[in-house]
Amino acid sequence: MSAPPPAAGVEDSADRNVEMWKIKRLIKSLELARGNGTSMISLIIPPRDQIARVQKMLADEYGTASNIKSRVNRLSVLGAITSVQGRLKLYSKVPPNGLVVYCGTIVTDEGKEKKVNIDFEPFKPINTSLYLCDNKFHTEALQEEQVVKTSSSDVNSFYFSKVLDSNITYNCIGITRIRS
Repeated sequence: MSAPPPAAGVEDSADRNVEMWKIKRLIKSLELARGNGTSMISLIIPPRDQIARVQKMLADEYGTASNIKSRVNRLSVLGAITSVQGRLKLYSKVPPNGLVVYCGTIVTDEGKEKKVNIDFEPFKPINTSLYLCDNKFHTEALQEEQVVKTSSSDVNSFYFSKVLDSNITYNCIGITRIRS
């Protein structure tokens, strides 16, 4: 006799917690990433914005980047802009919580270059619009907007899982008040 399957709400909540954890871990790794030149693009599009407007802005930026004197940096920036434009073509409109795109060439710990192209919808609506080319990815806006940062209510929460047969149940116990 096997245990009954977990309720759909519990399973959805567990999936959401796992996804949030993955995004938080991704953001931390992006914070630490560094590149050569200014070929790392950070793009945050708020929910009310239009993909077409951002595509036009990137086309204008492509023209401007064509004037970069350093051949290596120019080609890296143009390649990153092209990658972001390609990624945006996957979206017909901005998702309900906005859209975050990070693209560029990072230098790994071993000194090798690695192309990165990441896009995701934040878990909470983001009211910031951002476009930056730099030697690092800019994640500050996500943390300021509390999109990926652990909220104060989660600070005093404990997560545990229970395994029965092949079913896993994720639970959270929260402390609402601490008394001394």
